[in-house]
Amino acid sequence: MAIFPIHRTYRHIRRYRQIIGTLVKYGFGDVLERMRLEFYRRLHRKLLPGAPARNIDAVSRPRRIRMAFEELGPSFIKLGQLLSIRSDLLPREYVDEFAKLLDAVPSFPSRQAVEIIETELNAKLQDCYREFDPEPISAASIAQVHRAVTREGKEVVIKIQRPGIERTIEEDILILYDLANLIEKYLEESQLYNPTGIVDEFSRTIRREVDFIREGHNIDRFRKNFRSDPTIYIPEVHWNLTTRRVLTMEMIHGIKLNQLERLTLSTEAKKLLARRGAQATLKAVFEYGFFHADPHPANIFILEDLRIAPVDFGIVGALDDQSREVLSALLRGVIEKDPDQIIRAFYTLGSIDAEVDVKGLRRDIYEFVDHYHGLPLNQIQPAQTVPELFEVVRRHRVRLPVEFSFIGKVLVFQSAVGQELDPDFDIIDISRPFIRNIVMRRFRPQRQLRDLFHFYEDAFDFLKMLPYELMQILRKSRQGDAEKRLERQLLEQMSRETERAGNRISLALVIAAISLGSSMLIQSAAGPFFLGISLLGLIGYAIAAMLAAWLLFSIWRSGKL
Repeated sequence: MAIFPIHRTYRHIRRYRQIIGTLVKYGFGDVLERMRLEFYRRLHRKLLPGAPARNIDAVSRPRRIRMAFEELGPSFIKLGQLLSIRSDLLPREYVDEFAKLLDAVPSFPSRQAVEIIETELNAKLQDCYREFDPEPISAASIAQVHRAVTREGKEVVIKIQRPGIERTIEEDILILYDLANLIEKYLEESQLYNPTGIVDEFSRTIRREVDFIREGHNIDRFRKNFRSDPTIYIPEVHWNLTTRRVLTMEMIHGIKLNQLERLTLSTEAKKLLARRGAQATLKAVFEYGFFHADPHPANIFILEDLRIAPVDFGIVGALDDQSREVLSALLRGVIEKDPDQIIRAFYTLGSIDAEVDVKGLRRDIYEFVDHYHGLPLNQIQPAQTVPELFEVVRRHRVRLPVEFSFIGKVLVFQSAVGQELDPDFDIIDISRPFIRNIVMRRFRPQRQLRDLFHFYEDAFDFLKMLPYELMQILRKSRQGDAEKRLERQLLEQMSRETERAGNRISLALVIAAISLGSSMLIQSAAGPFFLGISLLGLIGYAIAAMLAAWLLFSIWRSGKL
């Protein structure tokens, strides 16, 4: 019989009872038995609220788990929504069912909202806002939103965290870790899904989402990235009225994307809107590496001049340079129907380990690519290709970063919206310039120079630490005075050789950097000129040549050329 950690059970016994009782109610008693929780199941009449629902076996298992998550509240709804984008981990029927989870709950009383505002801002409501609408304009599991007007007369919306939600989330995270550990211990097939890793990922995501300071910084970062883009509008954060639990931001006057029928748009306007949305998304992903990871028609406003104004930046995705390059290679492999490029991208991500059947993976990717061979690009849409590729990934247990799942969701969403606005919409064609720019960026002189200096730093650090590492190894292994003297002599000799090699590598890197910089000067036609060639570039070449000659002479003189 499995028993939960006593310190947690004592604190959270009521929540444990509710969770286990709900699982029993929706027909998951067999899972509890396999997890050695049969003791709790046998005592459900006394311990647990509820019994298995009638005719529950007639309902599919994915639907039952979705219904259980809905009944268990905010944390489990958020977990299900996160799982709805992990088609690289879960079977398609579960992903589709989790996508139906709605993050809509009854609003909490405005009296509590006012109390939270006054506590967080340490002031009376009327000292912070000239007007405050007690009726919320929307309510979700984490927070609800009210209209207001600041003392300066600016229209704003206030996002107010639901009372006690952080405590509930933290309790649920602890319980989920306990359940994940039991699942991994007793359900062998769970190794395919990495339950503890899923809870890790979920806890990071939801903890960021309940921190409105972090969300405010996300908004500011988007506002900075798109400040020169006339097609995108990002609302302003009022930092003097923002805390961890209260976020005050500029009111957006527009039409939500899911209410677009309220605008009478021409065919050309719809096409323009579809293209603008796709370009903004691709720019965020490929140029800035920072994108809105929770796209939803209710989170996107369309202004009168057809500018796009996204809101709700609690969940974002971030990509470094290497991840963007791998993503572009992955998409390029799909576009160009090149399976080897797709597999190389997986290897670069470190997603393929020793347990992966590489031959089987290659065969299935070839089959995936061959399915679309010969089709025009406008018939290859992410709504179809992304789930299919993720199904191959899931089947072969290839582990992708969560950001790639977010991007898959974003591309599918943007493609669907674009197709609705414009039947001829082709997001793959729009993405081509962004992918091309990522590829070309790798070969720019500035990037090569930066990579060269990074290599130099790594090599220098390695060579600098090598004598100390060798000394430590020898210190542990030496025995006797004679051995000590021999080791000391060997170490001193190795240190001198290492230092000499390090100096030569450093000089070679400096020569390469000077040569590369001189090439950049000559290509950019930077004056002054000598015989039509950049004089500074020629001087750089001359210095590099002299240093190279000196390096070769010193190596030749040492007799170790």
